[in-house]
Amino acid sequence: MTLENITEQISIVVHGGAWGIPDDEKEGCLAGVRTACQIGYDILNSPNGSAIEAAQLAIESMELDPIFECARGSSLNASGYLELDALIADGKFNIGAVAGIRNHLHPVRIARGVRDKTSHILLTGQGANEFANLIGEKEVPNSELVVGRGIQMSEKMKNNENADNLSGLKSDFDSVKVHSFSKIKGQPAVDFPSDTVGVVCRDRHGNVAVALSTGGVPQKLAGRVGDTPLWGAGGYADGHFAAASTGYGEDLIKAVMAKSMVDRLQQIEPSQKSAQECALKQVEHFGSKFNGKGGIISIDSQGNPGIAFNTPRMAFAYRVESDPRGYVTGIEQEDIPKY
Repeated sequence: MTLENITEQISIVVHGGAWGIPDDEKEGCLAGVRTACQIGYDILNSPNGSAIEAAQLAIESMELDPIFECARGSSLNASGYLELDALIADGKFNIGAVAGIRNHLHPVRIARGVRDKTSHILLTGQGANEFANLIGEKEVPNSELVVGRGIQMSEKMKNNENADNLSGLKSDFDSVKVHSFSKIKGQPAVDFPSDTVGVVCRDRHGNVAVALSTGGVPQKLAGRVGDTPLWGAGGYADGHFAAASTGYGEDLIKAVMAKSMVDRLQQIEPSQKSAQECALKQVEHFGSKFNGKGGIISIDSQGNPGIAFNTPRMAFAYRVESDPRGYVTGIEQEDIPKY
């Protein structure tokens, strides 16, 4: 089949995490999601460009960018080391994920390896690291990963009054408070980085893909796994629909956020307006039922984007082939698409 015979519209949506992004990081986050979006779109627009390849390489660009909370730029956990998670999948339920990866620049590559080279879906901890070495992914020292904001966040968390001495675990678990897991007035804290970056995209054959990567919330308890590598919570794709979530992972898991978003899309006629309305309704439901803080990106069966969040900010970028504006970026609530 030649490109001339393929009529499916290509599209891609990228997010850089939903949280209270400070003013001095806005431009860096916007530049990072735009770069990832361009990388992914260029692949989709190339001969034989596939959605899965576009999603992976878009995520890899953000894993290398210390402005984001994934791979480079990640924060240490409460025990003083990194644990990284990732997921990548297509709409045919070919899924790969890893959790608790240590000292690797590209967790999404390892997740892709799980998807392509094993019959498993999720590898964790030591087993995931052994698999990474087996497929040739080289370990790097913490100094290559804990950089920029990662260093700042780790130091800030050490001094935070909520980061109590974890020795309390030995006698009274309920007395242990870690800021990232505490809730203020019933709301998850949003002044610390969201634990995910994500991509959804569609190629010329109508295939869709979803990919996510995370360094996890700062000072999380060792072994904590959030929504990112969990199918249906962090990412989900079914047929020609895909979604990726971001925010407070524990609540995203409760909501099965990404699958719920895809379920909504599958129940309506595809259009720009309906895709966006579904995203807004999903986030509204997430906030009202689960008191959750976060966001969602999605594409419907025609490649129409959905983007919504209820945190102060979420950096995003998208491009739809039929949209004459080309690349569109945003970070504020007022930047959310309106139709």
